[in-house]
Amino acid sequence: MIKLKPTFNLDKVFLKVFGSSPDFIAKKVVISPFISPDRFKLHFKKETVKEFSGELYRGVTGRFYNGLITFIKTGPGRVLLKDCLFFLSHAGVKEMLFLGSAGGLRDLKIGDLLLSLRATPHKDFSSYSLSDGDYSRKLKDYFLSIGRKSQVFLKEGKVFTLSSLFEQNQAFLRRLEKSGFSGLDLELSHFFQAATISKIKAAGLCAISDLPLKRPLGEVDKKGKKLLLNSLNYAIINVLNFLIRE
Repeated sequence: MIKLKPTFNLDKVFLKVFGSSPDFIAKKVVISPFISPDRFKLHFKKETVKEFSGELYRGVTGRFYNGLITFIKTGPGRVLLKDCLFFLSHAGVKEMLFLGSAGGLRDLKIGDLLLSLRATPHKDFSSYSLSDGDYSRKLKDYFLSIGRKSQVFLKEGKVFTLSSLFEQNQAFLRRLEKSGFSGLDLELSHFFQAATISKIKAAGLCAISDLPLKRPLGEVDKKGKKLLLNSLNYAIINVLNFLIRE
């Protein structure tokens, strides 16, 4: 459980921001800044589905085969995501997977899945946040074991977490690539940091949604959009399978 002691009543504020009590939340959770809860709801047993929507977060809890899982859409940005994890610690969450998007550097292609063990938000690269190494390795082993026949490729690399989309100038992106970074996003470093503070087993996956050194942000062709959609569909079903592996 989180050791931070806020000045507000946790249960009352939880109800306000989630539109549900902590009892609605499963012990295993998937969060994403942008994926609709409906994408996960499709995979849950219909009679077990419980939807919730608050002032900040919305999501769905349901049974996937023999496991109870919650999905939450946080919206983009670090503050909403970090506070979401702190609230979920109060709800007793034990495992959490982040499913986001990232701009790809180096040899990454649109539609690849990037597993990151390390992310930093600092331009001098002097400090960074780490995922739960053992938990991330289990996730990697799982995806490698089922991915031989898939057109979606899982790769591993460092992520730089931007504080603003406007940081994406070409000189800085080339510096990131030269320094060994494989991707850039808006949340992952803060997800790792909050998970560590909250003592939640956590790992992060990002679907590569654009290639900022090759094409301006937001200018993805139809083929790229299809590759990204296929990657997300693949990630969703296999993240759910991973969470019920035991």
